[in-house]
Amino acid sequence: MKQAKLIVVIVFVMLAAVSGAHADEAQKRKLTVKCDAPATNYSIKIQSVWRVGKELWVVSKIIEHGDGGGAAITPLKDSVEVDADKDLPVKHYISGKTWNWWTGVEAEFIKSRAALLEQMKEDKVEIGEVLYGDDPR
Repeated sequence: MKQAKLIVVIVFVMLAAVSGAHADEAQKRKLTVKCDAPATNYSIKIQSVWRVGKELWVVSKIIEHGDGGGAAITPLKDSVEVDADKDLPVKHYISGKTWNWWTGVEAEFIKSRAALLEQMKEDKVEIGEVLYGDDPR
């Protein structure tokens, strides 16, 4: 009887180890976009997070509120949490930038999310999974 209990314990431990290995692949991951704007009346919003191939694509939009804000370099930031492998590299795509300078941000500036989707269609690049936001497919 002790041998049967030992086998049950070993099987349980092995199953826990296997399920734990899979849990490490997709876990809560905080993704943040940061940039500077030329005035205080701007904000940034993450619209979508997509798994594309072996990358995470974060699509954000800069929003201008009202006609004018105080002319001051203003840090912008937004974050979301998604279930994703912590080792996947992140690419940022940002729309809505209306000024002609940019420093310190590794991002590709796009006309709009719709334009990015059209370019993806032309390049035959597909969204593998929508992790945040609506599904544009």
